[in-house]
Amino acid sequence: MKFLTVLMLFFGLVFAFDTSVFPKPKDGESLQTLTLKPLKNEQNYKVEVEFGKIVEVDCNHHFFIGGKLEQKNLDGYGYVYYKFSAKADMAGTLMACGDTKKEAKFIKFEPKISTYYNSALPLIIYTPKDVKIRYKVYKLVDEKFVDVVDDEAKKLQTDSNSSLAKP
Repeated sequence: MKFLTVLMLFFGLVFAFDTSVFPKPKDGESLQTLTLKPLKNEQNYKVEVEFGKIVEVDCNHHFFIGGKLEQKNLDGYGYVYYKFSAKADMAGTLMACGDTKKEAKFIKFEPKISTYYNSALPLIIYTPKDVKIRYKVYKLVDEKFVDVVDDEAKKLQTDSNSSLAKP
């Protein structure tokens, strides 16, 4: 009986990261995998995943409207994955800019994923092909979650796919 339990645990761990069990992305979709590195006391960390596009914009504050996030369960496995869909309707403030200079910025959609840090299972996210993801890691300090400082964030870099936008 112990052998069977150990065998089931071994196969569970080996196949836990097999993304081939997830549905294939549909046309126009991208499967993005966010694999986090193990940390000590992971229960004291939180991850926030933002969705957006790199767009040339002026000095105004810009944002996208019409984002939709669904949390789904992988039937037969119990794994959670996310499906993000969006319209490309951008809104923003209408201040007069001193110059007409435009620069590339990460313009966010709402909503975002906010979950506890878990290096045991990757975050599986389906997005439109032109949507990038960016994430932040927060640490619990004095009963509040605060941004992880830059030096610590560099240590937390992941082996995620190339569609991650630089924070």
